[in-house]
Amino acid sequence: MALVDATARDGRQRALSHAVTDLQDLQELRLSLRQAICASPGPSPIHHVLPWIWNATTSGGTALTAAGAETGYELRLSRYRKPIC
Repeated sequence: MALVDATARDGRQRALSHAVTDLQDLQELRLSLRQAICASPGPSPIHHVLPWIWNATTSGGTALTAAGAETGYELRLSRYRKPIC
């Protein structure tokens, strides 16, 4: 959640450096993080942060973490103008 808070404050896109065994694990982590964001009470800047999965073959750009460079996938956090939940 520290990365979520930082992204909410400055709007800089971030990636979680987390080696996963398969894409399903990363998808479950993304869902858990989104649920934690949405469970935050009241109006909060973190409600503007969306976790999403970067894919080396479809997302464009380069990995932000060593784990992403190795696997081709990483969990990223981006801030949006409107709340996501």
